[in-house]
Amino acid sequence: MKLALLLSIFLLSAASTHSFADECVVLLHGLGRSAASMEKLEDRLKDHGYVVANIDYPSRKMSIESLAKIAVVEGLETCTKATARQINFVTHSLGGILVRQYYTIPYKYQVSSETLSFFNSRHIDEEMVIPF
Repeated sequence: MKLALLLSIFLLSAASTHSFADECVVLLHGLGRSAASMEKLEDRLKDHGYVVANIDYPSRKMSIESLAKIAVVEGLETCTKATARQINFVTHSLGGILVRQYYTIPYKYQVSSETLSFFNSRHIDEEMVIPF
């Protein structure tokens, strides 16, 4: 319910004439879930014209560091192949931790911070948000 409300606010905040074909949304589920838990959200985003990367990762089988390298990179690569101008992350729980983890360690695959935007929930403390 909260996720649907946050998504609605996110979608309504954009101008109704704006095309989202050049934007990509990476969806990362939480602990113990799968990409199936984000399918309804994926469908709604696609209906609004976004390119969507709904990433499935084994949340209980690997370390946060390993999962971040796998899941976030897969999402970024999907968006890059789609030639997205802007990449957005919509995450739940562990998914958000993976994004933060990914951007704390310098990997060889990085995207300019100018092409990234983060949609954070009220549960994230300001000190935890990575400044860009």
